[in-house]
Amino acid sequence: MNNMSIWITSDTHFNHERLKTLGAGRPDDYEERLWRSMDRMGNEEDTLIHLGDICIGKDAEVHERLSSYRFKKILVKGNHDTKSDAWYYKHGWDFVCIETVIRAFGKLILLRHIPIGVEHKDQLDLHIHGHFHGSADRPNRVKGGVIIGGGHYDDSWHYDVAPDIHNFQVVSLKSIVEAM
Repeated sequence: MNNMSIWITSDTHFNHERLKTLGAGRPDDYEERLWRSMDRMGNEEDTLIHLGDICIGKDAEVHERLSSYRFKKILVKGNHDTKSDAWYYKHGWDFVCIETVIRAFGKLILLRHIPIGVEHKDQLDLHIHGHFHGSADRPNRVKGGVIIGGGHYDDSWHYDVAPDIHNFQVVSLKSIVEAM
């Protein structure tokens, strides 16, 4: 287990062509950059935790490619992951949930797609999330430091793992904890 690494990503939105033209402005090669990033994981002891919004269309095709990887796969479902848990298990995921808490590197970490406010952090050291695509200041995300839907956002506790701000690469959990 010494060679085990935990990798995290979110909002890959494979097959969502409009992300190249909408306000997100993703580059034309964003999908291949994400796939190449996962290609480098290779180790069957590695784990990928995907914090939701895997794809928009061609789900079976995307999941066929994902299931070909030897690493373990955990899905924390996002707002676009609308299939049943059984479907995701059948298509290669080892664990499926809406949120989870893990202890790693001496920290208690909440993993969700849509972030919750800091009002809930009294028992947790860090909250890693997706959904914001790297822009907490977008009007539909956070306004005046308050997350739409409730709660305050704090860069010292929240960590957005969106590929848009991580060069379309999966991010190691260790590097996230070290950065915070």
